Amino acid sequence: MEIVYLSNGFITKKRDEIYKRRRQLNEMAWRQGWNDAINFAKEISKAYAICEQCGKLITTLDYSTDNQGMPFCAKCYDKLFNTDASNRE
Repeated sequence: MEIVYLSNGFITKKRDEIYKRRRQLNEMAWRQGWNDAINFAKEISKAYAICEQCGKLITTLDYSTDNQGMPFCAKCYDKLFNTDASNRE
């Protein structure tokens, strides 16, 4: 099952269960870290790829690959592989 299909209530319940087992001293900092990790996991699960050049998450089908199949966002692909006529002089 992908994390994006889990309800916020389920995630919050699991967070609280894990916190009780860990007994962290700074609860608010721990909860913020947990929320950041969940948001990152959801963002990653929606991505099609990660640009090999800049590390940007590619969340649309607007990306290209090189001859080895490595993904690049449109901006990095243009910068690396497309040369303008003005650059050829």
